[in-house]
Amino acid sequence: MGITEFVSLELKHPHTLSSPPPHFISLLQRLSAEQSAHSGYPLLFFTDAEHPLSLHLISGWTDVPTHEAWIATAQNQQLLINFADFIEIKGLMHLDINFDTLPVKDRGILCEKYRQSEVAEDNRTAKTEELAEAGWTIWARNLEPSAEDVMVRFKAFAETKTLRVLESGGGKEVHVLMRFM
Repeated sequence: MGITEFVSLELKHPHTLSSPPPHFISLLQRLSAEQSAHSGYPLLFFTDAEHPLSLHLISGWTDVPTHEAWIATAQNQQLLINFADFIEIKGLMHLDINFDTLPVKDRGILCEKYRQSEVAEDNRTAKTEELAEAGWTIWARNLEPSAEDVMVRFKAFAETKTLRVLESGGGKEVHVLMRFM
């Protein structure tokens, strides 16, 4: 079974996704092509409706060591140098979800991060319109030893639907992700 990589990035001031830095899109395309060639999985980009400077990457890998080997390559290290003036890496998770099972093509995703102790007592209040029609929800465990108590719940929805997160409570982190590029 493969795993899923979930990376959270933030653009550095004064850059935004609506006014990206020069060559930013071509760098993302290069990253996508080079990483996909190495992993055998597509690299998908998502914006965050609640955080306009955020960009999230979702991709598949055979396992964590294979991804770590890619991270260490000169090819990837050069890409990180090329992006250094534009973005900051805010987080990286390896999730115990087979990437091939994620219905992410042409869809949006509601991503909620919890501590395992909070999963049973989900007191988060969210109002969604037509999310129930999505019919797909999955829980994932973070495979990182330093954060193994973190759980992620993904809920897919059609991009044509409206999703509004009205309130998040209890220390949960919520992202409304829409396909980018």
